[in-house]
Amino acid sequence: MCGIAGIWGPDAADCIEAMTQGLKHRGPDHQGVLRIPERNLALGHRRLSILDLSSAGNQPIQSHCRRFSMVFNGEIYNFLDLKQGLQDQGHSLFHSRSDTEVLLEMFAVYGLDMLPQLNGMFAIGIYDHAEEVLWLIRDRLGIKPLYYGQDARQNFRFGSDLSVFADAKPELNPESVAAFFHLGFVPGHNSIRKGILSLPPGHVLKVQQGRASEPRVWWSPPMHSAGSISESAALQTLQTLLESSVDARLVSDVPFGTFLSGGVDSSLITAIAAKKYGPGLRTFSIAMPAASHNESVYAEAVARQLKTKHTTFTLQPDFALEWVPRLPEIFSEPFADSSALPTLAVSKLAREEVSMVLTGDGGDELFWGYGAYRWADRLSRSPWSNPAFQSGLAGLLSLGRARERRVARLLRPAPKGIAQQAHIFSQEQYLFRAEEVARLTGRIPTDRLSAWRSSPVLDLRSAPARQAFFDLTGYLPDDLLVKVDRATMANSLEARVPLLDYRVVEFALGLPDALKWQNGHEKYLLKQLLYKYLPAELFQRPKWGFSVPLASWLQKEGKHLVDQWVLDTDAYRHGLLDRKESLRHLNAFRRGNTLAYNRVWLLLVFNQWMNYHE
Repeated sequence: MCGIAGIWGPDAADCIEAMTQGLKHRGPDHQGVLRIPERNLALGHRRLSILDLSSAGNQPIQSHCRRFSMVFNGEIYNFLDLKQGLQDQGHSLFHSRSDTEVLLEMFAVYGLDMLPQLNGMFAIGIYDHAEEVLWLIRDRLGIKPLYYGQDARQNFRFGSDLSVFADAKPELNPESVAAFFHLGFVPGHNSIRKGILSLPPGHVLKVQQGRASEPRVWWSPPMHSAGSISESAALQTLQTLLESSVDARLVSDVPFGTFLSGGVDSSLITAIAAKKYGPGLRTFSIAMPAASHNESVYAEAVARQLKTKHTTFTLQPDFALEWVPRLPEIFSEPFADSSALPTLAVSKLAREEVSMVLTGDGGDELFWGYGAYRWADRLSRSPWSNPAFQSGLAGLLSLGRARERRVARLLRPAPKGIAQQAHIFSQEQYLFRAEEVARLTGRIPTDRLSAWRSSPVLDLRSAPARQAFFDLTGYLPDDLLVKVDRATMANSLEARVPLLDYRVVEFALGLPDALKWQNGHEKYLLKQLLYKYLPAELFQRPKWGFSVPLASWLQKEGKHLVDQWVLDTDAYRHGLLDRKESLRHLNAFRRGNTLAYNRVWLLLVFNQWMNYHE
C-alpha cells in the first residue's frame, strides 16, 4: 500500500519531488524518485511496507531487462503463484520477496495480457523505455485510486490523489459540484476539478509524448442473466471462494487484524480469518455513546465467540468532530459520507497495534443488504409503479411526520435525465433532490452516475439487481472504497477487502435473486454461510450500519461548525452556492426536521473544503 506519482513534460525534473512528498501520508517508510531526463519524464513513490520490508521492495523499480520502469500502489495476492509460473518458464532472477518485482516481470513477459491473471487491488504506472509509452492501469473494482490530467503548462500528471496537482490547482468542474450535492461524493470519470480525471475501475490508459488516449476497458462486471444453481451448491462455492480470498489476503510481513462492526459482512470475514489464524486475531470496533447507534456489544459478542484479541474504542462526539477540520486535507475532493469519522477513528486505533486490516466492504452491494433495493422492487410493481399513485401518495405523506415526508421525497419523480437508481440512492441517503441541487448550484446534476442507464442485458434483471449494480459501479468505488482508502492511508494503515475478490464478485453477480433476498431476508446466502461459523442468534436484529448520530452532533456538540460553515455569510464567498437556498435547509433542520441533517452536512463539508483548497 503506497502512493504513486508521475509527470511527463517540461516541469518533470523540478516537480516530481514535491508531488511525491505530498503523498507522504500514504507511505511513511520510503520515498523514491526516478527521473528520465531525455524524455522529460519522472516517476515517484511513497512506500508503506507490508511485504518484504527490506530496501529490495522500494520503488520506482526497473525490470530485469531494463526496458520497463514501474510505480505501483496495492497488493497482488496471487503473486507467489505468478512467480512460480515465471520461474517454471526460466525467469529465476528475483532479487526480492515482494509482489512488486513479480508484477513488473509479469508485464515484461506478457504485457497487458498479464491483467486477467492478477488477483489484487492496484493502481499501476509502467513506462516502456523502448516504445516510449506510459501505461496507467487500475484494478477491477476501483479499490485503489488513480487520477490523471494535463496541467496549464502542458505537463501530463498522474497520482494517487489530487495533491499531485496542488501547485497547478485547475478550476472547479461545475458538473461535479452539482453531482456532489445529489450523491454526497464526486462520481465517475470526472473529478472536482476540470481536466483532472479518475481512471475508471477496470480500465487502462495509454500515454505517448505526454498525451493520453481514451481509457479502454480491460475488465467489467459481468451482467449476464442469473443462472440456475442449487442453494447447497451455491453455498459450497461461496465458502470455497471466500476462504481462498481471505487466505490470500492474510499473507503479510507485518501484524494484521480485522475491522469488526458486529454486522454480517465483517463478522464473516473475521470468522474465516480467525479459523485460519487461530485464537488471538486482533479485532477492532467503534462504540457510539448513543445507544441507538451502538453495535459494539454485538461486535464484542462475536469477538468472544471467535476468541479474538478485541479492542473497542468509544467514539465521543468531541473526538469525532476533531476530524472534521482535517477532512479537506484527507479527502482531496469534497466527501460527505459521515461514516468517514468512525472509520478514521478506528483506523487510528488499529494502527497502534497493526499495519494491515481486513474489512467487510462489498457484501451489501453483492448480496443486497440495503433498504434501497426494497424501494427499487416496490416502485417497479403495481400500484407503486403508477405515476398517479406515486404522486397522490407523496402528497398525503408530505403532511405526515418526518419519516413519512422522507418517503414523499422519494416518491416524487426525478427530473428528466436523472436515473431512477440515482434518485432512489440520493433520497435513501437524505440528500438533495435534483431540483434542489438546481436551486442551490444553478445546475441539474447530469454526470455519468446521475444520468446512469442500465445496459440492455442488465435490463433483463430485476429492479433490485439494477439498483445493486448501480451501487457496485458507483457508490462502492466512488464513496465506500474512497472512504476506506483515505481513512486508512491517513493513518498509514493498509486495508484489504476479501469480498471484492473478483472471483467472488463474478460469482455473486450471477446468482439468482432468491439466493440474495428470500422471504424478506436480505443477504440470504451470505448469512447462511455466516451461520456455519457463528450462531445465528448473534445476528437476529435490524441492520444498522457503520454510522454516527450526526443529526444530534450538528444540533449540539458540532453546532459551532454549522454556524461557521453553513450559517456564516463568509462561508459563501466562493459564490458557487445560493446562500438563501442553503439557509432554507438549515432552518428546516433547526425547526425540527431532523431528516435534513445530511443536507446541512453536505453544505458544511463543501464550504469547509472550498475554504481549505481555494
